[in-house]
Amino acid sequence: MVKVHSTFTIQCSSCPNSVTSGQDAKFVDFIKSLELQGWAFKTNSYPIKFDEIKNVACPACEKVRKDALCKSGSIYDKLEGGYYEPSGDKAKHEEFKKDAIEAIGLKGNKRAERAYQFAWEHGHAEGYANVLYWLREVAEIVKYKEGV
Repeated sequence: MVKVHSTFTIQCSSCPNSVTSGQDAKFVDFIKSLELQGWAFKTNSYPIKFDEIKNVACPACEKVRKDALCKSGSIYDKLEGGYYEPSGDKAKHEEFKKDAIEAIGLKGNKRAERAYQFAWEHGHAEGYANVLYWLREVAEIVKYKEGV
């Protein structure tokens, strides 16, 4: 029986940084270890398949990308960039709440606070993006009731 030794090399899409697995590494385990080190992968499949990786970012390039997203005015970009994290920070939570109410179009609506509370109750366990989802869902009802 012939033993085949396999190694994998992953290179950042934006710079020359690369990393190579040890011999006989399982691809899934190699990718998981890279994700823990801060590498980011854009793909349409999970678990990640080697031939379906579309974009790779080393930790340094991923930090630059996330920092740029956080400086954006869009709540969606800020969410992707991790701007509102850690979720235990009260000031960041209040900023998220203000940004979310404004982004959904409920700023100045007298029912905005209650709509946000509903969204928070239903979505916060899954993160800020899910809170925004629920707020967007309930906003249509609030706007209809308000006649906005």
